[in-house]
Amino acid sequence: MRSKLFVLAAGLLLVAGCAKSATDVLWRADPAYDFKVPHSYKWGIATLSDKLPANTPDPEDLDQRIQAAVDAVLKKRGYLPSETPDLLVTYQVQVSNRVPNPDDPPPASWDPGTDITKYASASLMLHFTNAKDSETVWRGAAITDVQKGQGRKRVQEVVEKLMLDFPPPPPEPAQPR
Repeated sequence: MRSKLFVLAAGLLLVAGCAKSATDVLWRADPAYDFKVPHSYKWGIATLSDKLPANTPDPEDLDQRIQAAVDAVLKKRGYLPSETPDLLVTYQVQVSNRVPNPDDPPPASWDPGTDITKYASASLMLHFTNAKDSETVWRGAAITDVQKGQGRKRVQEVVEKLMLDFPPPPPEPAQPR
């Protein structure tokens, strides 16, 4: 159920539209998971067809770019790759081409002189699971408009923004009533 709600929320952000260079981020963490201790991680097993849209040109290159960007952020935060990890990391990319509807006005933040058919909405979803019990401990989505053919240039920027609050801050203690 949580997974469906997360996908729905990510979809709503996608539908809402955003400025050309804006990136919207949504994330959720398991408050019971202890992110204070640096952890080890490993990339989960997934085929390229599970991670990327079927029509992705040179999917191996995009896969390497995304993994390298995530690896770099995790390394900065003290997370180390391991064959016996605490966390498993997976990702998925979805792309939706913009189709103009003459009956709908463009989003307020969109430049009216811009041909929206040259842009696509892309979302990158990162998923961290506890390797011991396969429970989700953190997931996030970054949704942005990218000019067709230019998305790979923004991978590092989008990953850094998506992981800006990873690991999440500890939950605030409950206040007595």
